[in-house]
Amino acid sequence: MRMHQGRLHERLVHPTNRDRSLWAERALKSFARLTRMSADLRVEPEVVLSDLLTDLMHWCDVQRIDFGHAVGRAHDNHSEES
Repeated sequence: MRMHQGRLHERLVHPTNRDRSLWAERALKSFARLTRMSADLRVEPEVVLSDLLTDLMHWCDVQRIDFGHAVGRAHDNHSEES
């Protein structure tokens, strides 16, 4: 996994896609630490990402949130921001 070597600015008015990517990277690294998958993150980042997505699906079940709908919204947001 190619890790970003960037700094986040705390008060971004207009975040860039690189900023958004750094936010996501921080979340993924945090998840990897919590689940003891940090080594996997360096070797097989897609495995860690899919595990996080699976756990988010479980969270959505508990919260009664439609995961598929959320993914659709995320896809739309990504298209708009790209």
